[in-house]
Amino acid sequence: MRRDKRQRKAIPVILAAGLVLALPGLVMATDPESETETVSEAETESKTGSVGEAETESKTETVGEAETESETGSVGEAETESETEAVGEAETESETEALPVNGSGVSMDEYDDIISFYSVDDTIPSYKDYVQQFDAVYPSAEVTMGAAELVRYEEEGEAKEPELYTDYMGMEGDSVYTTEDSLTEFEIEVAEDGFYNLALEYYPVEGKNSDIERGIFVDGALPYKELALISFQRIWKYDMERGANENGSASYEWERDNQGNESRPSMVEEPEWQTEPVYDSDGYISSPLSIYLTKGKHIVSLMSLREPVLIHSLTFSNLSATKPYAEVKAEQDGAGAKDTSGQLVTIEGENATRSSSQMLYPVQDQSSPAVSPSSSKELLNNTVGGNSWRLVGQWIEWDFDVQETGYYNISLYDSQNFVRGIYVSRKILLDGKVPFSEMEAYGFNYGQSWREDVLQDGEGNPYSFYLEEGHHTLRMEVVLGDFSNIISEVQDCVQQ
Repeated sequence: MRRDKRQRKAIPVILAAGLVLALPGLVMATDPESETETVSEAETESKTGSVGEAETESKTETVGEAETESETGSVGEAETESETEAVGEAETESETEALPVNGSGVSMDEYDDIISFYSVDDTIPSYKDYVQQFDAVYPSAEVTMGAAELVRYEEEGEAKEPELYTDYMGMEGDSVYTTEDSLTEFEIEVAEDGFYNLALEYYPVEGKNSDIERGIFVDGALPYKELALISFQRIWKYDMERGANENGSASYEWERDNQGNESRPSMVEEPEWQTEPVYDSDGYISSPLSIYLTKGKHIVSLMSLREPVLIHSLTFSNLSATKPYAEVKAEQDGAGAKDTSGQLVTIEGENATRSSSQMLYPVQDQSSPAVSPSSSKELLNNTVGGNSWRLVGQWIEWDFDVQETGYYNISLYDSQNFVRGIYVSRKILLDGKVPFSEMEAYGFNYGQSWREDVLQDGEGNPYSFYLEEGHHTLRMEVVLGDFSNIISEVQDCVQQ
């Protein structure tokens, strides 16, 4: 009996030239008072409910809501290299000898039972209770498991020879193909007791267009409830040719109907290798999840819940905590970082490069002539986000170039007008990393109209973001922020 994922919703945001929560666009500039970079937040809904839907329209970049292709139907519109199709492109090798069938000694049916009833099993702690059971020890060692450490593989309860792909899609070495109904177990040996973060290096092969879901067990047991269902995302793009503006941002030639209205593009998967830490799928725990391992050998089991996936490695390590802005800025100043001068980069919110959901397509907004582009007669793709950008973990990403190394300010032209009195939160990453801790969950307040938001501290001082000359990516991801603890406590009360 498999349980379906019940996503918690955060508040929507729309980006126009900036961020939305609805975003029309993003602007980066050298002067805190100038339009530096507008990235609208998108609609975020916490997994348990809407925390503040917002419509953001970034001045430069509009990502409109697009027709969603059903999980079963988008395969025809976009050709993805599935793990099975890639057999022709990548060399596939099956192990010549069957793997040991013991591993953890727990059957797939038993794992299924644990996943089905963990929520009412008082012997399985929550993550918060789990971490209190051990000393706060975080070893610096890093341990990686790959195909060589694979000790058991089953499909539908029967032992199978695992299908290996060698040097697949640029990833050197062997990777293991795991089906939607499989059990995969690896053996790991650690040299020191302590907490370790787990990260999965994977390739989202063709499936039913849903997120990839796995239950994670250690030595045949579920360490805590949050590991019963862990999600790993796919990557989506507009199903149309993508050009590039002079500033490195994406550009598109939207199709139009016979009335001159721009059409929303369909979405197609753009798979690539990803390395993702294990996070709480409900969003209640904002930091990567940790697992306590004692010195010696352990069996790590991945129980398939939804979608096939190609696994290259699992890594246990300890991720460094993100430093606060003051500390990061002081270090950069000490290294000689300087303000830039006369630089302005504007990105239309709708011109996103990629996203985590086929629901995150351009939105057509006619509420204000300030939204770019705008027309009183025609429907134009000019924002991104809104109600479709509300689920925890959903992200939108934009590419851009800067011509000078140094500090930049970032501003967003956005709208967050879904829920009164509540702000919505987004995690903001540059080149795949959160620049400082204040960007882990940046809040966008409620407002009835489109506005320009400069990313700034509580006293109104704009944050300075250090960028090297060249190409960069900016990602905004839905998080619950300060509401995570409140929602978690409410959920616990409901379950009791």
